[in-house]
Amino acid sequence: MMNYFVLGIFIFLLLESFVYTQEVEVVVENKDNQCDAYCFKVLRPMLEHISVMQERWEFCNSSKLANTSSRLDKIESQLVAQEAKDVSYAAAIEETKMKLLEQKSLIENQKNINRKPFQKVGSKYYYIEEIQQLNWFGAAHKCLEFGAHLISLDDQQELNAINSKLNPVNAYWTDINDLSEEGTFLSLTSGVRAKFLNWRTGEPNNADRSEHCVYLFGAYSHMNDFKCSSPKYFICESFDA
Repeated sequence: MMNYFVLGIFIFLLLESFVYTQEVEVVVENKDNQCDAYCFKVLRPMLEHISVMQERWEFCNSSKLANTSSRLDKIESQLVAQEAKDVSYAAAIEETKMKLLEQKSLIENQKNINRKPFQKVGSKYYYIEEIQQLNWFGAAHKCLEFGAHLISLDDQQELNAINSKLNPVNAYWTDINDLSEEGTFLSLTSGVRAKFLNWRTGEPNNADRSEHCVYLFGAYSHMNDFKCSSPKYFICESFDA
């Protein structure tokens, strides 16, 4: 009999415990629902703000990408334009080079036309004019046409070598003169005092105060000052060694 009584009490306690558990779960569930509604209400403005910021960020990002793309396109256009200019400049430079080469060729051809048969005497090359006589200035210009200058003697050895090629009865203009200052004989080629002078006895005498250019007399290898306007033969010395 006691056993049935204890069993009944145990069953009653189990039922009470179950009912209590159900009531607690209902209360908790109601509280959870209340919390969810409250939390959503509190967080909603923040969520909306985040959404707006996200939209703005996407817009700004898109705008930046568009600006960057536009700048890149502009830079690319500038590079293409610069490349076109470079090609144009290169073509112009190449054309100028070709024209310069053509001019150089024409000059060389003209020089070859005007060039006289220079002969090597000692260590230098000379052209000795034995047909045409010119005044000192004309002779200087004629030598330039040949790509040379009037002879500029360095020493007695050079004089002896060239004298062996001269007609002994002719006189030949040299590049020596005292046009800038009486008595100061300069080389037209170098612009400084003549390196070597071999005067004839009694020379230079500047006769009639009008003798300022120096010629070489073939017979004795002597020098004499004379009127620059007087026509004489001449010796051209090549600029090339």
